[in-house]
Amino acid sequence: EGLNLEFEYDPHVYVYGDADLLRQATANLISNAVRYTPEGGTITITARKGELMGQISVRDTGIGLTPEEAKMVFQRFWRADSARATGGLGVGLSVVKEIVDQHNGWVRVEGRPNEGACFTVYVPLYTSESEKKKGNRPRFGTN
Repeated sequence: EGLNLEFEYDPHVYVYGDADLLRQATANLISNAVRYTPEGGTITITARKGELMGQISVRDTGIGLTPEEAKMVFQRFWRADSARATGGLGVGLSVVKEIVDQHNGWVRVEGRPNEGACFTVYVPLYTSESEKKKGNRPRFGTN
């Protein structure tokens, strides 16, 4: 049956950053969601604008995680219980964190066992004021 993929976005979200790195971070989150979501599940990708930060969320209806696991997911080579996991080296989420850190942002994880997980990346919004402060760094738009 496969997976259901939903995408919701605000076309007016622009953030500071390297487009290729931000794509890689998002691809790693989606790959992780696919790996841990069984057939018939749903993965929802959302891009929206907050007061100061752009947000990219990847929510799944997969195996979820415990509060203890949520504290460890960004450590290099950490993987969910091997009985529940398939493939992967355990570096994808640590790479996401490194990329987001490079962009002066942060990443948050929420979830419960057997109810899925939601990873949200926060990256500073692009504004003319931030350009004056930081110089001409590349910008990335969701459209």
